[in-house]
Amino acid sequence: MFRLRSLAMGSLLALFACSSAELPAGDGGIVDDLGRTITIGAPPERIVALVPSVTDLILALGESDRLVARTRYDTDPRLAALPTVGGGLDPNIEAIIGLRPDLVIAWPGADQPIIGHLEAAGIAVYGAGSQSLEDQERHTRQIGQLLGIEQRADSLLAHIDSSFAALAAALDGVPEVSALYVAWHDPPMTTGHGTFVDSIMTVAGGRNIFDDAATDWPQVNMEEIVTRDPDVLILPVPDTSDSATIAWIHLTPGWRDLRAVRTGQVLLVDSEFFSRPGPRIIDAAIQLAELLHPDMTGP
Repeated sequence: MFRLRSLAMGSLLALFACSSAELPAGDGGIVDDLGRTITIGAPPERIVALVPSVTDLILALGESDRLVARTRYDTDPRLAALPTVGGGLDPNIEAIIGLRPDLVIAWPGADQPIIGHLEAAGIAVYGAGSQSLEDQERHTRQIGQLLGIEQRADSLLAHIDSSFAALAAALDGVPEVSALYVAWHDPPMTTGHGTFVDSIMTVAGGRNIFDDAATDWPQVNMEEIVTRDPDVLILPVPDTSDSATIAWIHLTPGWRDLRAVRTGQVLLVDSEFFSRPGPRIIDAAIQLAELLHPDMTGP
């Protein structure tokens, strides 16, 4: 199977093992996803990340020592000793303030009241929300700048780009597979064009049957799914050995009538990979490519 798996999963640690000294963050400020200019005089040493994909990014950049807390969704063993501040959307504000962070990275939009409370306490906050690979790239560059490790951020992005290119080369000439990503089953919800999940499906050799949707995460009706009749269903689950989900799909009217269900092409993927548009997106793409094209061998 794909030799790229060892590249994607094993080389990030070595990528920064011998990194050189880097310049501190610039004084011009960085514009976050709320349109606010974030200016930090010195690179932060105490960080709370309320966005799990950004936590993954900080780990991939080799800066786990700067994290002083985690959310309940951050399960990496390197974070096990850190205190938990709750969820990313409903954190314990008093606990965060008590940790005296130099920087908090929070969800934009719904979290604006949280951002206001933290800023009132004198804490710098960067609002980060990701829906696309372009968002992920922008946050990698900007957080690299905030942390004063721009060269590492550039190296990480180059690694991801080269891994995607290697995967694309391995799939060159392989027929694409029409697919429905089942973000939710009742009512059915999927992903539209341009989201990071849509991009992962494309680079893995799939074709999103709802790439013409008008929104990023559209609710769709069962009749339209049956009409478009994808080759495969992609279901994100916490446990890819989840037989109950497979059984439900086979027993439910509408779903059980799909060609993908009748031919056993219901693919379970790791929901953590597919819900976190961070540096592990290449792992998600490789996992999906192996499922979509099980007869392929790697380069």
